[in-house]
Amino acid sequence: MRTTHRALFLSFLFLLIIFSQKIDAQTIFSFKVDTLSFNGSVKDAVVISADHESYVKIDAVDGDKAVVLYLGLQKLNKLPASLPFAHHDHSKGETTDSEFIWIPEGKDGPKWISSEGKTIVTQYDSVKQTLSGSFEYTIQKSEKSKDKPKPKLEVTKGQFQNVRYKVEEKK
Repeated sequence: MRTTHRALFLSFLFLLIIFSQKIDAQTIFSFKVDTLSFNGSVKDAVVISADHESYVKIDAVDGDKAVVLYLGLQKLNKLPASLPFAHHDHSKGETTDSEFIWIPEGKDGPKWISSEGKTIVTQYDSVKQTLSGSFEYTIQKSEKSKDKPKPKLEVTKGQFQNVRYKVEEKK
C-alpha cells in the first residue's frame, strides 16, 4: 500500500511539473514586399555593438530569401518604441535606430537596403531576452552605378513576435 501511494505521489508530481512548464509562444517573422509574402523563421538573433551603440541583429530566412533587421536597444525603455531608419555613416560615428536589409536571391545576390521607414517595438523583455513589433520600410537596390536611379520596393505588413535574442559574452 505504501509503494502505491508513493507511485501515485510521484506520478502526480511528474504531471504537475510537466503542466506547470511554460510553453514558449511561437516566433513569427513576416512581411510583404510588393506582391511577395515572406513568412520566415528566425535563424539567429544576437546583440551586437557598433559605434558604441547596441543593436539586436535579427537574421531570418524563407527558403533562399533572407532578411537582416537591426534594432537599436537605446530607445526601448518606453514602449511602444519607434525606431526610425536614418541615413548614417559608421566611419563618422553616425548611427540609426533601425535598418532593414533584404536579400531575395540568396546570400550572394544583390542586397536591398533601407532608404526610409521604421520599426515599432511593442514588447521588449530584457530578462527573457524577447521582443515583438512591426515594421515598414522603403528599400533600394544596392547598385554600384551612380548614373541611373536605383529601383525601390515597399516593405509592408512587417511583424516579428516573440523573437528570442542572445547576448554573447565578450571575449
